[in-house]
Amino acid sequence: MKKAPQIKSFVLYNLILLMIFGVLAVVPFFISSPCNKRGAQYNCVTLPKCYFIQNYGKACPACGLTRSVVSIYNGKLESADKFNPMGKYVVLYIWFQLLLRIGFAFKPRKQRFIYIDLIQLIGMAALIRLNM
Repeated sequence: MKKAPQIKSFVLYNLILLMIFGVLAVVPFFISSPCNKRGAQYNCVTLPKCYFIQNYGKACPACGLTRSVVSIYNGKLESADKFNPMGKYVVLYIWFQLLLRIGFAFKPRKQRFIYIDLIQLIGMAALIRLNM
């Protein structure tokens, strides 16, 4: 059975998103923890100063997010929450998107997937708004 051109482009779009979220889900496993204790010294990753902090004097919502996600992948949940409490939601979002894109790529005619995508986007927006 031939697929309609719209379905083909929809599947291609979701395969591309599947690859992107697949990379986002796997890469943090290969990044070391932001602060590793080595002997008596701490080897910490130093990041450039945040534009928001420099100009407005307070942290932006994304400050510490990368360190938080890497800490979650390294099993350091306490330090992840200290870096940025939104890190756990970002990790959930990435994994949920990965699973959703698998469903879209292999079952493109299932309408319920579209509603799941819409619901999770609204849910993430609400979580971000509540934690700001």
